[in-house]
Amino acid sequence: GLVWALGNEDWLRKIITEKYLSDVRVRAAYGVAGQFPQPFANDRTVTINSFNGQQAATFGQPGNRNLKPERTGTTEVGVDLSFLQERITMGLGWYFLRGANAIFDATGKITEIKQLAYLGKPMPDEFGSFGAQLGIGSRFTLSMSADYQFGGQTQSFDRAFRYLYGVAGTDGYVPAAALAQAPYNGSRAAIWQQVMNLWVEKSDYVSVRTITADYRVPSKFLPSLAKDMRMSFSVTNPYRWAASSFDPETDLSSALTQGGAAVGGYNYATESSPRSFILTLRFGF
Repeated sequence: GLVWALGNEDWLRKIITEKYLSDVRVRAAYGVAGQFPQPFANDRTVTINSFNGQQAATFGQPGNRNLKPERTGTTEVGVDLSFLQERITMGLGWYFLRGANAIFDATGKITEIKQLAYLGKPMPDEFGSFGAQLGIGSRFTLSMSADYQFGGQTQSFDRAFRYLYGVAGTDGYVPAAALAQAPYNGSRAAIWQQVMNLWVEKSDYVSVRTITADYRVPSKFLPSLAKDMRMSFSVTNPYRWAASSFDPETDLSSALTQGGAAVGGYNYATESSPRSFILTLRFGF
């Protein structure tokens, strides 16, 4: 990462003084993070199954010596500003992520579709984070951070379960006679685990992660022996705007029971992250 302390440049101070524009810093950073595949997936060529009640080995996935860890490169640029002798501070940032060595086919498209209809996609088109920080005077700072995503869909198994296993005689209850024929043969579990457009919802949301207020106590109010004291109060998960009837962040992805797809897009029997309140006192001696 690089930071240019633009506020220290003489040519800038000839244009605007520190009285109005206290400081300007331009920053840029680049980093790479990796995600390793399953251990020894590039060498394993057999699958252990059961045959006549005993363990047996059969031909499994072919080995692939070219299999590499997935890498994601992140580029971030931003600017930090402070005005009126640092009474007001502001930060702006932009970042871009690009992945490499993710496993797709040659064209990057789905190679086979077995469903009768397109119901949506579990991965959002856009997602990201944003935040803000406001300094009032030299002692009080108010900051917040938030996340968002748009363009994805999620199957609500909670709604499906309540619809099919509801109380008999209510509007949302499916009578047993409707499930008597094949392929359900009277089994409600055979239908409620299937993905249907009746229970697919948009997973768009904007979630406020934290709101923090920080205050540096004046020296005349400090206890004895203390040279510095800061008080901060923060709220985690204070509010969320969501397009769905459930929390779209409570994603249940099961590779075994959902046809080998572990990309998410399922919501069932999960709770949202709790809202928490934290009061912090920091002393310097």
